[in-house]
Amino acid sequence: MMNAVEVLSFLFFALFIGVITTYSLSRFIPSLPYTVVVFLIGAFFSLSYGNVNGTINNSLFLWYAIDPELILFIFLPALLFGESMGLNFYQIRCTIGASALLAGPGALFGAFCIGVLSKFCLPFNWSWSLSLILGAILCPTDPVGTRFYFRLQSIIIN
Repeated sequence: MMNAVEVLSFLFFALFIGVITTYSLSRFIPSLPYTVVVFLIGAFFSLSYGNVNGTINNSLFLWYAIDPELILFIFLPALLFGESMGLNFYQIRCTIGASALLAGPGALFGAFCIGVLSKFCLPFNWSWSLSLILGAILCPTDPVGTRFYFRLQSIIIN
């Protein structure tokens, strides 16, 4: 039977690791990119999954079985609210044209370029549809992560 502590232990453990990582990088190694470190930590935990027994491993097993839409409904409102509180409407009004151009045709062009490169440069002999799907997956950036990284590096966006 599922225990509430077991379900929440991985969530709090991941938040703790995130806080420690953010603090350590900003304090001791500010030149090291946050996304690279988070990727390496995630790779370490994914490789160690199943090899370690305990509460964290059981909790991680329960999180693997969670419905993806539930994750979306839990975290998306908090992310959108957090970003909307820091909006500068003057800045939005000045950059709406460039943003629309990059978000629409720019994203399509980037996805197409990544699809063409994956078709001709990767040794997998993929079809055009699979190559373009890879381009569509890899093309968009994460605006919340980008803004977090800018804030972490003290970059002012004008």
